[in-house]
Amino acid sequence: MHLVYVVVILLFTSTSFSKTNTKGDNTLLDAYVSDAKISQSTADIYRSYKLHLYLYENHKDYFYQNAVSQYITGVRELGSLKKLREVCDLLVRNKNIVDKVNYSCGLELFHVGDSKTAKSFLTAIGKKSKSYYKAQVVLASIYLGDEDHVKCLAVVGDNARVNFVSEKLSDVYYLTKARCQAKGNLFKESIVSYQSVSADSRYYFEALTELSWVFFKIRDVELVRNTVKVIQASFKKDTQKNQWQHATIGQYYFSKYLTAYLDLVVYGSDKKEKFSDLEADIGKYLVKEFIKKDEVKQALNDIESAESYSDLAEKSKVYSKMLYHFSQWLSDESLRELDDNIRILIAVNKEIKRFEDKVYTPKTIVIRAMRVLKSKSTSNIKTSLAQMYDTSLRIVNGFRLKIKIGEVDLKNLSRTEGLKSLDEATTIYKEKENSLSQKMGLEI
Repeated sequence: MHLVYVVVILLFTSTSFSKTNTKGDNTLLDAYVSDAKISQSTADIYRSYKLHLYLYENHKDYFYQNAVSQYITGVRELGSLKKLREVCDLLVRNKNIVDKVNYSCGLELFHVGDSKTAKSFLTAIGKKSKSYYKAQVVLASIYLGDEDHVKCLAVVGDNARVNFVSEKLSDVYYLTKARCQAKGNLFKESIVSYQSVSADSRYYFEALTELSWVFFKIRDVELVRNTVKVIQASFKKDTQKNQWQHATIGQYYFSKYLTAYLDLVVYGSDKKEKFSDLEADIGKYLVKEFIKKDEVKQALNDIESAESYSDLAEKSKVYSKMLYHFSQWLSDESLRELDDNIRILIAVNKEIKRFEDKVYTPKTIVIRAMRVLKSKSTSNIKTSLAQMYDTSLRIVNGFRLKIKIGEVDLKNLSRTEGLKSLDEATTIYKEKENSLSQKMGLEI
């Protein structure tokens, strides 16, 4: 039904573009592509889509070489999964751009969760293609999600390292490879890969956090402590600029919890205080700093009234605060879904404003279709915000529950000599994590 209203809008609000028949002169076409890119970046998605559609219908050769990837992204944003598959199946028939289409379609299908179809496009890309190694990273992520570490490692094996590095994909390569190795219990190999992620990479603290857990698994207490010290030293609360240069709040609390849990190895009289202090710290964070429901509602109001995509982030402090706190606990996929819905809403608002003052016969039909889409987009945003708020809150409270479990374990150990080795602590820790994940409905 969503797509029906999109078709109505595109059918009756077509934009007039100047046609060019001058052979060899692509100045005007270049301007259309530039306009489409700018429109897409500012969430004027319908205008971008119509520009791409014009190029597709009237200048196919130019379109295939210069605009096909952006067009596929526009289809993903405006259409249904079915429509995206249909467009990809059509475009991939052009043998001159098959690798470009395979990569763009594979990436967009991966983003919307259709990993099975995404694989069929990505695996079809030839090794000589410029998109080959970028596609391999996406494929490795898919195999990782499928828990197939063998195929994952086949994609990001040692022989491929030079090629990934030359394509400036080294940090993504090392992080993905480390995760594949860790999933396959190749812990010593994964340590080398995690440590190869550069310190100025946006993935650095992700790598450090996961590395600390690997050190825990291989029973190296000192390396765990040294690694979490780096994470904790980098942490700065409410640092919304250049966030990737610091550990997130979630990474910080995980490192503190892991440090406290290490003390199960040998019980000491001051060990319980670490759990108590961490519990108090998280409680304070929830009361004083974590985004409140009223602030989420205000952010929703700001989203609904936003006239442009850029103004929303610049003018709404509560929106920026909300995104900051969600980004500290939730996956990039959750944030991308919210962003997609916001972009659609802003795009619809732009179309309404653009055409409500025009005089033409089907105006009522178009405005009605736009308002239905606006209502649908607003509903999707409300649902996303509610889910993101509840999920992030559950994760934070999950930490508090784990802390309580740790305190109980230490209390029980106070009557003994403590655990004899980190093997035993690791087993207990993992049992608690699995139990907690089931209770919370999450992978924590």
